[in-house]
Amino acid sequence: FMADSYLEMDILLRSESSLEPIKLIGKVPLVSDLPIDVRVESHGDGLKFLDGLTNGVVNWKKGSGDFRLLIRGTLKNPEANGFWVIKKGELVVMNKDVKNLDASMLFDFNRLEVQKLEARVGSKGSLRSNGSIALFRPELVEKQPLVLQMSNVPFKLPTADIKIASNLIIKGALLQPQLAGELTIKEGVITPKRSGSGKEAINEGIGNSGVTRQITSTPTLEQKWDYKEPLVLFVQDEEAPASRMLRAAIPKKFSSISFDNLRLRVGPNLRIIFQPFASFK
Repeated sequence: FMADSYLEMDILLRSESSLEPIKLIGKVPLVSDLPIDVRVESHGDGLKFLDGLTNGVVNWKKGSGDFRLLIRGTLKNPEANGFWVIKKGELVVMNKDVKNLDASMLFDFNRLEVQKLEARVGSKGSLRSNGSIALFRPELVEKQPLVLQMSNVPFKLPTADIKIASNLIIKGALLQPQLAGELTIKEGVITPKRSGSGKEAINEGIGNSGVTRQITSTPTLEQKWDYKEPLVLFVQDEEAPASRMLRAAIPKKFSSISFDNLRLRVGPNLRIIFQPFASFK
């Protein structure tokens, strides 16, 4: 209910398949400069409720988690204190099995400290993380930034089925991350979209009305190629800097991500196929 410019909460949320609820207790101000006082708590399998907030990206299978977060400060300058511990977690992320997930994280005012995060991804992939990152204010610099290490992690998109490795350094803030370090696409297949739909005029004869019907469309780049200059099959904007092209490939929900000399390596067992013109490693 609402009273004295506050929304007061005492809520239990539980998914149909979980035994434990998520508890939300406290007061949220309706005015930005008034103080917040909210406690969020969950134990056991209560975090299965969060599956519904990921649009099917994450599906929690089993494991236990203890989560406690106390939010203070104001809406303009919030502070968070608490912890999140996950033991023997098993979930599906983007249709990939993540098993043996063990994590221990601390929320310390405006920072998240990942003390330990380990998991197995797919049949041979692994993931590790440790370090710290700001929660809300990216101007705060951590002495030991958050590091994300991956090895043989499968990743599938409509135009790619690849395995990636990384030694990413994540700076900035959790809500505005800045990626540095190195990302490697080690093996798999990338099949870029064609440059056009390959159109030509087709005479379908004269109909009953005496009018010749044709299907016309714009020719593709390869159909217009004069063999004098190299044919660019994959790049849609040759003048775009690499960082801008990479941002264009990231979904809008991740548009707050930026880069700081992020290095991208490919190979040695990566194949790019553009039938019927190109197939190479």
